[in-house]
Amino acid sequence: IKVHLFDSQERILGFLDLEISESMTNSMKKAGIEIHTSRSIRSYQKTPDGKAVQLTTDKGESLTVDQVLISRGR
Repeated sequence: IKVHLFDSQERILGFLDLEISESMTNSMKKAGIEIHTSRSIRSYQKTPDGKAVQLTTDKGESLTVDQVLISRGR
């Protein structure tokens, strides 16, 4: 399973100390999670066959995924 994490901030967990944020980032990357910072999802829609979801970021990037989990706030 490939996991992508998008965060609109410059780093994940930006409300915590830099050391904690960096440690969590390194752990997640080692686990194979691809982290996209300074980006947010602008739109998402099912593909024509209905088997995937097409994401578009605020930077104009596109990514096709099987599932989406949206989490906002702390």
